[in-house]
This record gives sequence, structure tokens and C-alpha cells, in this order.
Amino acid sequence: MARSNASITPPAFSKDWWLGGLRNLVWIALVTVLIWVYADMEFTDTASISSVTLTLNTQGNPKVMLLSDRELSVSFEVAGSQTGIENFRQQLEEAGSNILYDVSRDYGPGTMDVQTRELLTQALDLKGITIESAEPQTVRIELDALKTIPNVPVDLAYTGAKLKGDPLPALVTIRAPESRWQQAGVAEPRLSTQVKDLSRLPADTHTVQAEVNPFIGDLRVLPKPTTVSYEIDIVSALASETIPKPVSVLTPAAWSDPEDTTWDDYVLIKDEASDWRGVNLTIVGPRKDLTPDNVTAFIRLTDEDKKPVDSWLERQVQVYFAPGTDLQLQGPAPSVRFRMQQRQPSPGGAVTPR
Repeated sequence: MARSNASITPPAFSKDWWLGGLRNLVWIALVTVLIWVYADMEFTDTASISSVTLTLNTQGNPKVMLLSDRELSVSFEVAGSQTGIENFRQQLEEAGSNILYDVSRDYGPGTMDVQTRELLTQALDLKGITIESAEPQTVRIELDALKTIPNVPVDLAYTGAKLKGDPLPALVTIRAPESRWQQAGVAEPRLSTQVKDLSRLPADTHTVQAEVNPFIGDLRVLPKPTTVSYEIDIVSALASETIPKPVSVLTPAAWSDPEDTTWDDYVLIKDEASDWRGVNLTIVGPRKDLTPDNVTAFIRLTDEDKKPVDSWLERQVQVYFAPGTDLQLQGPAPSVRFRMQQRQPSPGGAVTPR
């Protein structure tokens, strides 16, 4: 009787013997991989993600503007497979811990408080994980429709040169949030450029470009174009120098009359925290005129200053330039603090002398 081939065992170390062992190893490896994949899918892990910046924008809809905060610091907890969490951590690290989200994609004009979990879920491409919780729990989103205003003049703001007349303003189209535009009540909108330094240009005609300053008062607008050009005629270059000057005091002429008792009754007290001995003034003009002798700083006192105050009076310094000089103050003038203090009578009844 013939034997069955199925019961024949190949000789050890033969070709069939090696192939059979290899097939067994393949099946064992495959089963092991399937077990690990199943375990990774079946068992859920959690992880806390902190110090992440959520950056909001409206790039997908040019007809709306985001008025609320654009950048928010958020922390959140995710749940999912270990592989999914690790992949998410890696993607977040590659993005510099910054999550970008176009809120105009899912929300329209108005003010709303949105769950942070919802924002993160919409902003992220979540694979194998879910957002379980987030701090802060809600985010306020304020979107406003944009109003378009054409032909808005833009004046050139400049320093470092004397021009032969101001150049003609450039014209731009601006877009502004409709509700805030109505609140501002701007009847005749007008913009200026960022300050352009012309000190390196020689006396001649030039074409210069400057960035538009996108603010009308406190209202931020969107100008188009953002850079404008001007034809200018420079007469002479100007220099800039910071000159320290002591602050003088000018008084009403009546206080100098022999019959006037102002200085018998009051004494001028200067706040030591103010720079009375030398306020720093940034002066612009021809180099030859930039000397301390051509600059005077002072404040004016009035009868109103004699009224008692609980703390200090504050007054902006006035700056005077010598005749024949072409000087001007750059930036706002500084302020000093003082008070007119009434003299106290001496023990014998007389007023304390000056």
C-alpha cells in the first residue's frame, strides 16, 4: 500500500525543509504585526499639549475683517492611538507650535463665543486622535463686513530734508470694518505715510516711495496699494540732533508789578522727577543752525496755577527757535510737572520770605 505524500517530512537542511521554515516565520511575523496594529488601534492613550499659539485670519474671504484677537495661547488634551498622538506631536513641532485657522471659512460677520475644541477640530487635520478638552474653553470671535472707500488722499510724512512745497498726495482705496467706520464718523478720510527719511538724498528732484500708515486715528484700515510714490524737489538736506535744554519759566507781566504780591504769597515747586535742568529735544534743521544757543525751552505760568492742587500740575514745554534759523522740533514736546505752593506764615505772623 502506497504512503500519502502529506505525511512525508523533508530531510533536514534540504531545500524543502528551508522553504517550510521560512513560510512559518512569515506567518508568525504577519500575525505579530497584526497583533501590534490591533493593540495600537484598540487601546486609547491621552496627552496634554501646551504652549501652542492659535493664529486666526480671514484670508479666504476678502469681504470681512477680524476685529478680535488674532493670536491666542491655548492648551489642550488629545486622545487617540499612540501612533496618532506621536504623529500629531511631530506635525505640531514642525509648524513651530503654531496652528493657523481661517475663521472666515466657517463663520460670518458678528460677535460670537466659540468652543476652543471646535476651533481646534476645524483648524487641524486630525487623524487617529480627538480633542478632549481645551483652555481657554471658549474664544470670542468678532468679524465685521468691510466697507470700500475709493480715492483717499495719502500725504507724505518725511524728515531729513527741506522741500520746495509739499508733494501732491497719492490716492488709494481703503477698506474698513463697517461698524467701526460708522462709529468713527469719518467725513473726509485722509492718510499719511510712514515717516520717510530723505536725509541721504541730494538737493534735486526725486521720485520716492513710502509705505502707507494704515490708521485713521485709532481706526485700522486696509489700503490698496500699500506703497505709494511721490515726486519731490529737495531744496536742502537737514540733520537731526538731540539737544538738552533747561526749562525756563515765563510769568504774566502783572506778576512783576511792585504792587503784585504773587511771589510774596507763593513759591514755585518743581517736581524733581521732571527734567527741568535739561529736557532732551530732538531738533531737525540745517547742520549750521543746530546749536543750543538757537533753542529755548520754557513753560508759561498763569493765575490759574495759583489754585491749590492735591498733586502736581503738568505742562507741555514750548520750544522757541532763534530768528533766521530753519529749525523744527521732531516729535511731541516733553512735559514737566510743578505746583504753585502758598507760603506758610512764620511763627511771628509774617509770611516766610522768598
